[in-house]
Amino acid sequence: GGVTGNGGATLKADLGASTVMEGGDGIADDPSWLTAAGAAAANTFGTVAAPDTSTFTSGPAATFVSQYTAQFGSSPIPYSASAYDGASIEIQAIKGIISAGQTPTRQAVCQAIQKISYTGVTGTISFNQFGDNAGQKVFSVYQVSADGSKWTFQQEVPVAG
Repeated sequence: GGVTGNGGATLKADLGASTVMEGGDGIADDPSWLTAAGAAAANTFGTVAAPDTSTFTSGPAATFVSQYTAQFGSSPIPYSASAYDGASIEIQAIKGIISAGQTPTRQAVCQAIQKISYTGVTGTISFNQFGDNAGQKVFSVYQVSADGSKWTFQQEVPVAG
């Protein structure tokens, strides 16, 4: 359907609220989409390739949300938790390389990350032979309310493989 910046919301406004439109993370939870599409924003869905932080209700995930909110004065967006885990994995790899008395070069860090299994905010993360996440993967689905005024989280959809 396009994103706000390339006219996707204007197209949605022209098509009207009865037309269902779906877009990726460029529109999901974007207040500019609501403004540009107006009441026609209803029946818009957006997806994000990360868990919604409203599902983080216990353990390290809940602690992450609490500490993030205290530090930055707002709730984290879905990619905040993934970025935190990604940075933590990289830091773990660099520390391991330094502890082994080696220089943390790009190649050394990439090789070290390949061997890591990390339990973080978004779950357990490990990597397959191609360097892709072999752990749990989800898409969060958002929908604009019937009156076109707000985005709401609907569900997480697990992704196999």
